[in-house]
Amino acid sequence: MNCTVYLFGEFGLGYTQYPQDGAEDIFRHIASRAEAQTQIAIHRDGNLMYYVYLRRLDEGEGHYIGYGFRVEGLLFRDLSPLFDLFGSTFENIVIADRLLTLNMRGHVVANVGLLIEKRQEVERLINQLCNSVLALSSQFIPLPKAIFDHLSTQVWVFGEDADPNDIRKASQMSGYTIVQKGRMQVATDIPVVPVPIPEKKEKVETDKPEAEKKSDNVKEEPITPVVKPARKSGWDGMKTFLLVLLLLSLGGLAYTIWQLKSANQLESEAMSSYNKVKMTNAELHQKVTNLETQLEASNLKAQELEKALIRRDSVITALRNYYRCNQPLLATSLFLTRESPQSQPNTIVGTHIRGSNDLKLQAHVRYFGMEKASIRLTLRWTYPRRVGFFDFGDFSFGTKSHDDVKIFDIETGEHQLDFDVWNGDSRNRWEPGKYSVELWSGNECLQRKEFWVD
Repeated sequence: MNCTVYLFGEFGLGYTQYPQDGAEDIFRHIASRAEAQTQIAIHRDGNLMYYVYLRRLDEGEGHYIGYGFRVEGLLFRDLSPLFDLFGSTFENIVIADRLLTLNMRGHVVANVGLLIEKRQEVERLINQLCNSVLALSSQFIPLPKAIFDHLSTQVWVFGEDADPNDIRKASQMSGYTIVQKGRMQVATDIPVVPVPIPEKKEKVETDKPEAEKKSDNVKEEPITPVVKPARKSGWDGMKTFLLVLLLLSLGGLAYTIWQLKSANQLESEAMSSYNKVKMTNAELHQKVTNLETQLEASNLKAQELEKALIRRDSVITALRNYYRCNQPLLATSLFLTRESPQSQPNTIVGTHIRGSNDLKLQAHVRYFGMEKASIRLTLRWTYPRRVGFFDFGDFSFGTKSHDDVKIFDIETGEHQLDFDVWNGDSRNRWEPGKYSVELWSGNECLQRKEFWVD
């Protein structure tokens, strides 16, 4: 089983991911749909299945951490083991105090600005999570055939108490399935999934004799019993008197027993109250001792946090100085939008695109400007080449490229650059195969994205 593990998040310096590849659009879309504090998102992209855990941090607007894995041709049977695995992984990250930490108020906050600052810790965490997923190989089943009558961006939301069969059926479709931790199931959240309707079972009547069937249909008229008057003797009156006297005696005995039990209960409660008051002084003394110990531990934790903040500020300063010296901007993401009459404009595409003669793509770059400057950027499209019946798209000498060169004025802060629309090779348009888009500044590649045209 091939398993690729990802770690991503938003810690204050923009989106960060490791490893960096074409899955960024998927993780960003999952983060934009996050409503609960903790949730697991499932995304199907053709024959690939993504299982992602996303946890909002307690402080920091829009701060979160996410991690998960991608498998090919396999479907997870039940999410309960995944909630346990991902939850314990989050606790280990907080305890390790390298990527996440606890502040003075006991809230979970980020301990880094970018994952590159803790590369060794990130790789160790990814290897550990990959081994844990491989240990759950018995929970995977073959991936059924995809249902293509749903949009790839459609989202179904479930609560953690939802039926696992409904979650599994929804995740078979092309789209996003989100299971929120701590949220009870709502009927409107359950997706409409075609389920085979079982055949109606014919009612089998038990054979009855003809006489019983007729008797069931015919109502019997009530028969009025005939009561003969009886004469009471003197001995019968004496028995009634003795019975009443016996009942009164039993009632008095029961009342006396109840009074004795009430008295014993009052005595027991009084003794319990006395013992509680007697132990109050010792308990208060113990609580004072515990509070002093906790205060000392909090002071030590505050000193460690202060040192960590100083280290983080130095790393951030070093990163800003590096990018300011080499490039006036930090390219944070590269994404494509579809410009086609058959789709809405500015529709973000994923890693697989269905080719057509009227397909047009436009590249966009999000960046963080370090300083105001004018820069010459090159957007290079690399696409496959077909000669006759031979397709050389998988070889470097069989590919062609198209460059889109522009000069932009860079502003400080977060902004976006838009390049020209491209409609593929003018001769063959869109050949099926592997494509790539690269953003270059001089001899340095700032961002790269790969996609496939089917």
